[in-house]
Amino acid sequence: MLLQPEPTAATQLVGAVAVWLGAMGLVSVGKAVFLDHLALNCACVGGNSKTPLGVVSFAENLIMAAMGAAMLAGG
Repeated sequence: MLLQPEPTAATQLVGAVAVWLGAMGLVSVGKAVFLDHLALNCACVGGNSKTPLGVVSFAENLIMAAMGAAMLAGG
């Protein structure tokens, strides 16, 4: 992605899948944590961490969707 390869069908497919997965993750985490107010912890390091799931997972999904959108835009 950093080298900005020529847009091919494979690049477009990977970008579309990344946007789709990122959007699904944003919706599911947003509903569970922000709307339903569930206190879920991240499963980092075997679940011994007290990191809140909402912040970490929401950021991961947002970044994945943004990277997929950048791939779809052609770089």
